[in-house]
Amino acid sequence: MERNAVQGITLAVLLINMVIIAHNVIPVTADPDVMATIDIDPDTLNLKSRSKWITCYIELPGNFEVWQICVSSIRLNGTIQATPHFELGDYDDDTVPDLIVKFNRTEVTTCILENCEMTDKFSIVTLEVTGEVGTYPYFLILTFEGADTIRIIGK
Repeated sequence: MERNAVQGITLAVLLINMVIIAHNVIPVTADPDVMATIDIDPDTLNLKSRSKWITCYIELPGNFEVWQICVSSIRLNGTIQATPHFELGDYDDDTVPDLIVKFNRTEVTTCILENCEMTDKFSIVTLEVTGEVGTYPYFLILTFEGADTIRIIGK
């Protein structure tokens, strides 16, 4: 085998091992490392609505980039997973990039009804969004958290 071919194979094996090691590093988790800005739409959730989705806009502070968020780690109230479909944008035109994700509206409504006592036709609910954000080159995994308060129109 030519020397260049052997060097190429050696380099490829080394790179594969580096990727395996990087993905097996135990994430550092405890209290959230990053406080995210969260905006959930709709601002008023009608529990009788038959819409399919709740939209969530996530902004990260400082040196963190929303493209570094692991979408599969995003949870609403610790249990409802975001759909795998997402967008990057700046929906509020504040020059800070947003990660836009969606949650199944039926799951969100069920979670609200199971965990909140609806005494009036209108209630106020705080929804918390959590997830993981990796620092390039993903050797360190940090947690993020943020919340938004929305209005609920009764059952």
